[in-house]
Parts: sequence; structure tokens; C-alpha cells
Amino acid sequence: FGWPDDPQVLARETGAAFRVDGVRSGGHVLPVWILEPPDANDTWVVGVHGRGSPRTELFRIAEIALGLGHPVLLASYRTDVWTGTPTPMTTLGTVEWRDAEANVAAALAQGARQVVLVGCSLGGGLVAHVVRRSELAPWICGVVLDSPALSWGRLLRYVARRRGLPSGLVGPVMTAAKLRAAVDWSALDHLAAVDEFAQPVLVLHGTEDDVVPSWMSEAFAAARPELVTLELFQNADHVTSWNHAPLRYERAVRRFLGRVAV
Repeated sequence: FGWPDDPQVLARETGAAFRVDGVRSGGHVLPVWILEPPDANDTWVVGVHGRGSPRTELFRIAEIALGLGHPVLLASYRTDVWTGTPTPMTTLGTVEWRDAEANVAAALAQGARQVVLVGCSLGGGLVAHVVRRSELAPWICGVVLDSPALSWGRLLRYVARRRGLPSGLVGPVMTAAKLRAAVDWSALDHLAAVDEFAQPVLVLHGTEDDVVPSWMSEAFAAARPELVTLELFQNADHVTSWNHAPLRYERAVRRFLGRVAV
């Protein structure tokens, strides 16, 4: 990713204070990393990483936020394999979004006046749930999504077609996931609920993403052009837009934060 895998190194490089805290959600205590820059302002950036990815993938945005004076909270959720919780089976956001919400509440409890929510891949879906469904949504002033999974049902159908699998398999797979892990497929279709978004959104997506296709983000932006700013990165794969065009990526994030975090 181009950054160290140790938050204490990032803290030293940015002059931020670093600490580990715990956030309670759904009977779990979820570990979070908190970085606070000198002369911090009261707009916090809360980041939610993707499934199976480390929180360090959010460092590229955290560094920008810290440079602008925003405290950063890097979240975890109950189906992270390294949290030690007893529920490692993902529900694709059906349940985990409550953990993202709890992290927003933690930032507000520690002095945030407002929050910018950031999500990568599955984390983008968790963020979408929060802004659509949480009572804390009025305190969210902006959203940044990197390669977001915005419709899991459509994604499964796309993957089946791409791999040449019988379309008839998708329905039973979705039914099994619903029964086994309580996956709520209708709630996971954020593209069908675009009218429920109220905050400005910046979407960053690679055109060669073979995990979450960029057409999802394109459809999202086309449905709400007054709200969504879409930055497509040619030839970039899943969550690698920064790697292909770091200056452009950073410029887009910095400009967006400057606009919403006032």
C-alpha cells in the first residue's frame, strides 16, 4: 500500500498521538486505533476497512486527514478474524454495520462535532448502511468510498455470469446464506436505495476491479449526480486506485474533505 503496517509509525510521521481503545457493540469489545494530530479540530474521520483486509489500507486517507487536523478512528467489526470475537462468519454487513455505527458513536462521545465516514470494499457497504439507517446519520457530514460493495445480490449474479456458472445457482446460494448467516439481501442492495442517501459522497474506483466491478459505483453516481462525486482510475484493480495515481487520489480526497469538513 505504500505505508507502514504499524500505526505508531504513521503517528510519528504525522506528529499524531496514538492510542488503542475498545468500542462496545453487540456484546463485543472491538479494538480501534485512534490518532489525534496536534491542534486537532472537531471533525473526526472514521474508517472501516474491507473484509479480510487490515486497517492499514486506510492509512492513505488517514494521512491526509491528519494533515488537515482531523482526528482519525480506524474501526474493526465483529467478523474481523483478528478481533477474537466468536462470530467470524460474515453477514456481508447485515449485522456488522452496527459495529460501524458504534464507532461513529465513539467518535462523537470523544468530542467530535461531526464525522466523515470512510469505507473500503465491504467496509463501504457498512458505511452505506450507517448513513441510510442510523439515528447518528445527521452527524455524518460526508462519506468516502473506495471500491465499495453496494449491492451484494447483483454482485453475486455478476460473478456467476463472469465465471460461466448456471444462473440458477445464485438463488439457492443466496437462500443458504440467508438461513445460515441471517444475510438480509434486500437491505444489502444500496443501489436500490439511492434516494436514502443525504450526505455528499466521494467514490474512488478502479476500472479493472475484478472483485467489485466499477459499474456499481457508476450506477450509484449516475442516480445521484448532485450528491456523488465519482473518480474512476483507469487500469486500477480492487482498492488499488491510489497505487495507480497517488497524486490524483490524494488530491480528490483532500478536496472533498476541505469541502465537507467545515
